[in-house]
Amino acid sequence: MIRRNRILIASLIIIAICLPLDAFFIGRMTSDKTPVTHVYADSADPEKAAEIAENYLAAAPYSEKGLVETLMEYELFPEKTAKDAVASLDADWDSQAIREIKEYLLINGISQEELTEYMTRDQYTKAQIRLAIDACDPDAEYLR
Repeated sequence: MIRRNRILIASLIIIAICLPLDAFFIGRMTSDKTPVTHVYADSADPEKAAEIAENYLAAAPYSEKGLVETLMEYELFPEKTAKDAVASLDADWDSQAIREIKEYLLINGISQEELTEYMTRDQYTKAQIRLAIDACDPDAEYLR
């Protein structure tokens, strides 16, 4: 029991050290898709914005428009900086759509109509949605 408590306390200390403190102090809560990062409200540096955008893409799939909005909403970059940063990325947006659908389908059984609604909300194009759905097996158990 003592060993378990020590492990628990050590784990909590590590978590406390590793978590960004700004998440606690500025009260920013994000969706499960959006990692909490530092806020660059005073920066119009497209290179810094591109670096942060790459981190978002490494963590989760995004549509091009969705990533621009994320940079503006959660990182507080100006619109032009966010658009320039995302445009500078060498991202395959079709692959992002496929990745999003596959990740979503691992968690939820869903109809193609529901999937289309979900992907539309995440601002993928109709062509990207169709490509991503076609990349999945339409007869698979996860598509009901």
